[in-house]
Amino acid sequence: MQWFAAKAADGKRALIFEDDQGVGAFVNLKPNEAEEINLANGSVLPKTARLKITTIKIDEHYRNQRIGEGALGLTLWQWRDLGINEIYVTVFDKHISLILLLEKYGFIHVGNNLNGERVYIKDRRNLDFSDPCKSFPFLSGQVQHAGCLAIDMEYHDTMFASSDLANTLQERVDISVANGLKKVYIGKPYSLAFKVGEPVLVYRKYTGTGGRPGYKSVITTYCVATRIEKVKVNGHAQNSYDQFLRMVGNKSVYNEDELKEKYDTWAL
Repeated sequence: MQWFAAKAADGKRALIFEDDQGVGAFVNLKPNEAEEINLANGSVLPKTARLKITTIKIDEHYRNQRIGEGALGLTLWQWRDLGINEIYVTVFDKHISLILLLEKYGFIHVGNNLNGERVYIKDRRNLDFSDPCKSFPFLSGQVQHAGCLAIDMEYHDTMFASSDLANTLQERVDISVANGLKKVYIGKPYSLAFKVGEPVLVYRKYTGTGGRPGYKSVITTYCVATRIEKVKVNGHAQNSYDQFLRMVGNKSVYNEDELKEKYDTWAL
C-alpha cells in the first residue's frame, strides 16, 4: 500500500481493473524510459525513448478470462497514442502464459538482461503486418480496401466496449475488456464486403426508441478480419455444433444456450 501511495503522490497512473474482491489486474507503465539495456551476451541496447511496462499482474481468480489480453491491448493503445517508437517489458522464463501472449502480439525476444529476465521489445518501425495480432494496434499503410460491419448497439457495446474507453485508457482496465481483443461476430449477411486480412470499420447501429437512427448510428472503431468461416451454405451445415462451439470459444456476446439456438436455426 505504501508503494501505491508513493506512486499516486508522484502523479503516476496505472491501468487497473477492480471489483468488490479487490484489484484483479494491474499494469504499471513508465513512459520515456531512455536507459541503456545491458544484455547477458555482452551487447547493449542503446538509450532511446521507450515505454516500459514495469509491472503486469493478473489476480489468480481472473485467470483464463482473457483479462491479460485486454490489459495488454489497452497498454498497446496507450503506446500508440504516446507516439513512442518502442515499448518493452522484462519477464522471467517461468511466466510462460505471459511470454506466449507477448509473442502473439508482436513482442520480440532480443535477449536476457543481467538479472536473467527475458527482454521483449515491440517497435512500431518494424511491425509484421502479415499478422494482425503482431501489428496490433496499427494498420499497414499499404491498405487498399476496407469493409464495414453494422452491429446493433446492444451487441456492439458488449463486443467493442473498448471503443468507448478513449478518455480512460490511463485510468483503468474496465470489466468490458474481459473478453480480450479477439472477437467472434456471428451473423448471416447476404454478402461480406471484406476478406481475411482486411480492416473492417465497425458501425454501431442505433436501435433505441429516441431520435432518428440515422443521426445516432456511427462508426466507432475498426478491427481486422483474421478468419471467416461459413457455418451454413445453401441450408446445409458445414460444421458440427461441437466444432462451431470450439470456433466461437469465449469470444462471443452469446451464451451457450443462445449459440445452440442460432446453430439449430441457421444450420439445418
